[in-house]
Amino acid sequence: GETVTLPGAAVLGAIKAAIKDLPKVFKPAALVLINSDLYGTLQDDLCAVHGGGIYSAAPVQLFTRPALFCDAVPDDVIVVGDFRHLRFNYNGLTFDSKYMAEDGNYHYVLTCWYDCHIMIKNAFRRVKVQAV
Repeated sequence: GETVTLPGAAVLGAIKAAIKDLPKVFKPAALVLINSDLYGTLQDDLCAVHGGGIYSAAPVQLFTRPALFCDAVPDDVIVVGDFRHLRFNYNGLTFDSKYMAEDGNYHYVLTCWYDCHIMIKNAFRRVKVQAV
């Protein structure tokens, strides 16, 4: 999808602009994927301006869309889109077990390989946050 880049002070405006930029067919199911630390910083910034009521507001009240929190997302990136058009392909799974005589327990290791495929790029917008 396209990237919308705005200064950090305008994060909420950038998210709303990205939602507005989505094609009409993807807007009803759009979600906001955001790092929880960045969301906390956004709440702090908004509370400094609008008061403490922001802390009790649900993400849907701030973004007009539900939010998904993922700490694996970099702090400076927010993804807005219809995640029904994102596919994960699992390519294999290995299962190993080993008896550890030291503690008398079995230890298990599961390894999974996967890849991610965006089916329709137009269903997503990326918001890049610049430091102010």
